[in-house]
Amino acid sequence: RGVIGDPIFDAFAAQFIPLTTNLMRQELSMRASGCQLLSLIGPSYLISHSIGALHPILLSDECPELVAGNINVEPATIPFQSYTGNATSAVGRTPARPWGLTNTRITYDPPVDSPADMRTVNNEIDTPALRSCIYQAEPARKLPQIARVPYVALTGEASPHITYDHCVVNYLRQAGVKVDWIKLGDINIHGNGHFSFLEENNLRVAAVVEKWIKKNGEG
Repeated sequence: RGVIGDPIFDAFAAQFIPLTTNLMRQELSMRASGCQLLSLIGPSYLISHSIGALHPILLSDECPELVAGNINVEPATIPFQSYTGNATSAVGRTPARPWGLTNTRITYDPPVDSPADMRTVNNEIDTPALRSCIYQAEPARKLPQIARVPYVALTGEASPHITYDHCVVNYLRQAGVKVDWIKLGDINIHGNGHFSFLEENNLRVAAVVEKWIKKNGEG
């Protein structure tokens, strides 16, 4: 029935936690608690959605030995920028994530003392169908901790993310991270928006994730 008291609704609502608008505080809290939790339950696959993809990146950097794999359904860790919150243009953007993928320090090689040390480039044409990206200027610094963890991104064909998830994927690859990018439309799973896990074909999407986990585990 979709109301409190319906066991399906209650199970869905139980996954929500309070979310602070202070992203620095949110990330620092996750750093302090996430690896401690993983140390109690052992190496785990982390499944994230949208802005939640910040957390597996942080934990992959902080305690990669405890992260078996990093599974991201439409990650919102667009390097250095956000495509939301700007109503002035169809291709507007706002600055975000000064450390590239995060708001707090992550490990680069050679090391970075401050976001001001990050040299970036953006030479692409920006269109609503294919957003331009900010990458590191070459030679690019590597992300040695994050690169220790297998990473996959999943993108729905009817989602706005199909226009810009390449920015996340290519940034990670430039930094030496092995990335699998699964575009659902390319494997005959059609019509998904940003919340594929809530949509009618969600079990097909879940099967894709399960297959990736099994393949990664065998490797």
